[in-house]
Amino acid sequence: MRYPKHQCPRPASAQLGPALDGLHETQSGARRHRCVACAYAAGFDAGKQAAAADHRVSSWSLNGAAEMCEEGRSAPEGIVRALEENQGEHRHRCAVCAWTLGWRDGVATMRP
Repeated sequence: MRYPKHQCPRPASAQLGPALDGLHETQSGARRHRCVACAYAAGFDAGKQAAAADHRVSSWSLNGAAEMCEEGRSAPEGIVRALEENQGEHRHRCAVCAWTLGWRDGVATMRP
């Protein structure tokens, strides 16, 4: 069954698109066919909130199950599973890596 192209409510900007396209491809786990632009946005929001609460934060802490990728990165499994499926832009890119990239960028926006 083919899924329709996901109409992402927060599509990647022209500057971010190449970074998402540069993520490794994956076809496994909960991250299979998930929208990486949505994953990035979720990670960005989480990183920004974490850094607002504690400006010294440098990594996210696991509270529950994590989805791991082949690159050794991880993201909260519940967030990855909740992402909509996407057969359009940035197809087959790693949603875990996109979430991690977003988290890092979100934290960076809160640095003094």
